[in-house]
Amino acid sequence: MAETSSENAKSLPSTGIESTESLPTTPNGLREAGNVAVKEKKFRLAAHMYTLAIDMLTQGLPRSNDAGMIEPKLLFQCNTESEGSLAKILSNRSLAHLKLSDHQAALEDALSCIQAEPSFEKGHLRVVFALDKLNAPLPMQLEAIERGIAACVTGDLLKMQQQKLRAQVDSVATPSSANTKREGSADDPLLKTREVAQDVSDPRRFIALADLGAAYAVGAHGVT
Repeated sequence: MAETSSENAKSLPSTGIESTESLPTTPNGLREAGNVAVKEKKFRLAAHMYTLAIDMLTQGLPRSNDAGMIEPKLLFQCNTESEGSLAKILSNRSLAHLKLSDHQAALEDALSCIQAEPSFEKGHLRVVFALDKLNAPLPMQLEAIERGIAACVTGDLLKMQQQKLRAQVDSVATPSSANTKREGSADDPLLKTREVAQDVSDPRRFIALADLGAAYAVGAHGVT
């Protein structure tokens, strides 16, 4: 997950909250406080509230590496025990990160969300929206949508997004130069990184996602 900061609970953003004594004391209470902050467009406060809620729910769970990641099976178990609260809060924090233009953190939370609840359609949509903000290739976004449709009971919203992306793919002209390197070809330097990033069981996944995010950002905005 993108952030765990229970140690920073007393270091609140500029919100009018003077101490932790006035904070909700349950994960769902913190989630509701975060939701109110989102409606008021206080996205940094919202992210903080969601982080405190996530920390409460995942307290005591072992981390799989130095980055503090929690294994998918433990996220799933924790979400089940919390009656779906963990996935909802991860999805909400992904949105807050997206609003703060922290697109990499948004993607990490969205991926953790669908690990916690693979059939949660909104989580899969968060993945697609984060990939879009990271300027990921359209085929990669479509792959994420297709995985979501396969995992969800209905997936109506994902199917609508799939149609939009397919229309965009169809509108993109095929490179005419014979020397143009096709994305995903054997000599594509991003291919291996993409494979690792898409493998939810690979502990290097978030490192690969960070590398992809940086690569796409450079490709989209250029360097001077």
